[in-house]
Amino acid sequence: MNRYEQLVFTWVSEHSMPGSLVTIDFKEKSPSETEVILHHVGFPSEESRTNHEGGWGRILETLSTHVR
Repeated sequence: MNRYEQLVFTWVSEHSMPGSLVTIDFKEKSPSETEVILHHVGFPSEESRTNHEGGWGRILETLSTHVR
């Protein structure tokens, strides 16, 4: 983990496997713009991965409305 650049944590839910890992990277694009790159690994099925992808998309969209 790099302070101010990366956040790494385990994810625990009934829809992920033990040891499921989330990595979020923050890349400065300009003084007023940051790109957020999220990687989540450790799913028991393709369906679970797809459902989490939709959930993370909604979470990041909500976050973007609060940090502008």
